[in-house]
Amino acid sequence: MNYKELAKAKWKEYAELVAKQKALLDANKDGLDEAKAKEFDELQTKLDALAKETERYEKMAENEEKSNATVTNPLPLPVPGNNDKQADVLDDGGFASLGDFVKAVRFGDSKGRLNKADMVGTDDNGNNEGGFLVPPKYSEQILSLEIEGAFVRNYATVLGADPSTPDARVTIPAMDYSVNNYGGVAVDWVEDEGGEKPQTDMAMTMVNLVPHEIAGWIAVSDKLLRNSRAAEPIITRNLREALLFAEQDAFLHGDGEGKPAGVLSDDNKALVSIALTKAGTVGYKDLITMRTRMTQPSYQKAVWVVDQSQMLNILSLKDDAGNLIYLPGTITTGGVDMLLGRPIVWSNANTGIALIDFSAYLVQDGAGIYLGASEHVRYTKNQTVIKIFRYVDGAPWVVNLLKFPNKLELSPYVLLKGTIIEDGKKAAE
Repeated sequence: MNYKELAKAKWKEYAELVAKQKALLDANKDGLDEAKAKEFDELQTKLDALAKETERYEKMAENEEKSNATVTNPLPLPVPGNNDKQADVLDDGGFASLGDFVKAVRFGDSKGRLNKADMVGTDDNGNNEGGFLVPPKYSEQILSLEIEGAFVRNYATVLGADPSTPDARVTIPAMDYSVNNYGGVAVDWVEDEGGEKPQTDMAMTMVNLVPHEIAGWIAVSDKLLRNSRAAEPIITRNLREALLFAEQDAFLHGDGEGKPAGVLSDDNKALVSIALTKAGTVGYKDLITMRTRMTQPSYQKAVWVVDQSQMLNILSLKDDAGNLIYLPGTITTGGVDMLLGRPIVWSNANTGIALIDFSAYLVQDGAGIYLGASEHVRYTKNQTVIKIFRYVDGAPWVVNLLKFPNKLELSPYVLLKGTIIEDGKKAAE
C-alpha cells in the first residue's frame, strides 16, 4: 500500500470516528453526562492525532510524485532528448521526413538535396553504388535507444567519431591492474624535495578500436517506397532494431574478428566466471558470491543482466531468512526492477545471469549512418533493396583481473557460469 492509499484509508477511519461522535450527540440531545463527555473527548483526541497522521501521508505522497517527476532513476536507460540542457536542433538536410530521404535516394531528387560529398561507394563515373549519409536529424531517429533490450550502448562509455577521420584506429590506455600499478598508472613515493623521481620502465597495455562495418538489408516494394510516409516505419523500426540488436550481440558475445569484442566472450580475460554452488540450480549464495567479486565503485554503477530464460529463478529466489530478494519496480525506483540493490536489465540475448559495470566497456562510433537503395537486385519483382550501414567497434576497457594487496581478484564483469544456454546443453534452473 502506497502513501496515497494509506492516506485514503486513514480518512475513512477518520469518518468512522466522526460518525461515532455524531451518534453520541444525537442520542443525548439533552446533554452529555460525565461518562459520555469523556468518551466524546477521547474520540476528539483520536481525530486530532489521526488528522495529523493522515496529513503526513498526504504530504509524503505529494513528495513522492514530485520526486518521481524530477529525480532520475538509479541507472535509468537514457532517453534521447531527456537532458537538462535544451536539445540541439539537428540538420534535416532539407527533407521533410526520413521517408522523404529514402524516396529521394531510390528515385532521385529533383530538388538537389542529395549532397555528393555525403556519398560513399561511388563508381568511376561518379554514380552512387553505396549509399548517402543520412542527415543528422534522421540518423538520431534511427539510432534512438528507446528499444527494449538494446541496453549495452545505454550504459557503455561511448566515444564519438572524429569528423575528420571517423573510421581511424583509436588507441586508449587499458585499465590494467595486473602489475604493480593502479589502472596502468605507476605510483611511487619520492623521499624528499629535490629527490630523484623513480623511473618505471612500464609497458602500457592498450585497447585498440577500429570501427567495423555493420549492415542490414530489406526488400521493399517500389509502390511502398513512393509513399514516403508508409515507408518510414520500415526504416525507423525494422532496420533500426535489426542493426542495434546485431550490434548489441557483438558487444556481448563478439570474438573481436571483424566485429566488436564481447564483454561475455571467452576471450575477455577480465571476465570472472562463478561456478554454481549446486550444479544445475541457481541459488541465493551464487548471487552473493558474484557480488563479492566486483569492486564497490563498479557495483555502484553495475546492472544485473538477466536472460528472460532465468526470470522464474530470479523472481522466486529467497535469502537465508526466507525473504524474496527480487524487488519489483516502484515509484521510488522509477519502475526499475531491483536485485540486491542494483537495477535488473531483462534480456533475450542469451546473457544468462551477469553482473556488469558497462561504464568499463568502450564503444567507438565511426562514420555513418549511410543508406543506399538498389533496384537492380529484384528488378523483375518491382522491389528495391534498402541497405543501411554504419561503422562501430567495442571492447572491454579492463583487460585482466583487478589484483589488490588483500589478494582479491575482482572485475567489473561477473558471469554466473552455467546460466548461458550452450549448443546441446540446458541452462541452470
